Amino acid sequence: MTDWKKVGDSAHLFCMLNAAIFAFIVVMHNESAIFDDVWRHDGFCVSNRDVPYFNSHDLCLYFDTASAIIVGLIYYKFKDTPGMEPANELVKFNVFGIFGHGVGHGFISQAMRSGTVASSPDDVLDLIANSSLIELVQKFGPLLFFWLMLLKATMPKGSFGVVVPMATVAAFMNAIVPLQFGFTFVQTVLLFAFSVNQLMRPDVEKDKVYALYPMYVGCPLSVIAWIESTQCSNFVMAIGGHLIYDAYIPISMIYFYFVCWKDCSQSKVKAD
Repeated sequence: MTDWKKVGDSAHLFCMLNAAIFAFIVVMHNESAIFDDVWRHDGFCVSNRDVPYFNSHDLCLYFDTASAIIVGLIYYKFKDTPGMEPANELVKFNVFGIFGHGVGHGFISQAMRSGTVASSPDDVLDLIANSSLIELVQKFGPLLFFWLMLLKATMPKGSFGVVVPMATVAAFMNAIVPLQFGFTFVQTVLLFAFSVNQLMRPDVEKDKVYALYPMYVGCPLSVIAWIESTQCSNFVMAIGGHLIYDAYIPISMIYFYFVCWKDCSQSKVKAD
């Protein structure tokens, strides 16, 4: 009989270890030949960089928006199946998280088009000091929305009283982190937030669903980060650049949800 607690715990520990190693090497050895030159410049593999509304960030916005709708429809259709409660908890807020993720990329693309991408932490601090409240909401609102949606998705049982302050701090830190470390910062925070939150669950809740989610979503995603950062010019840029990372999230989530639904349906048949 499979010990799903050990499987799930191991998967979450792998996600955190891999994310930590990736972040350490990116920050401490950013000039290393291991990373692709194109990826290293922005911290993303960006296809069609100079094509308005069609670079990798735009493609992520379009794909994530469509995916959020699809995941939402699938969730609505299967959520009431008996036994789906644990899977529902992991997917429900990710509908908004996926959309928020896309909005974040749209924010980056818009900044690239307008030439308002801050080049240093000092630029961001000056922008904050010299902007009105309305201007700050316009410039940083999408980033805060991005963090609110994703942190709530990673901590589904966390109240907004906890998530909002965390998202505010994360958004501020994200804004002042050097551009080439932006993706690494986001991935590290989100993978750690999710895995720590899951590892702290009571043992009685560490079932098959608990183990399958990091196995299908988190672990492969953390490996894709290595592929994007090291193989950008070789082939990743030709297939959408960073889109491969963003696209994997909803695709793997849908697969996870269908596996859980199938298990629940088979269990119901056996019970009948």
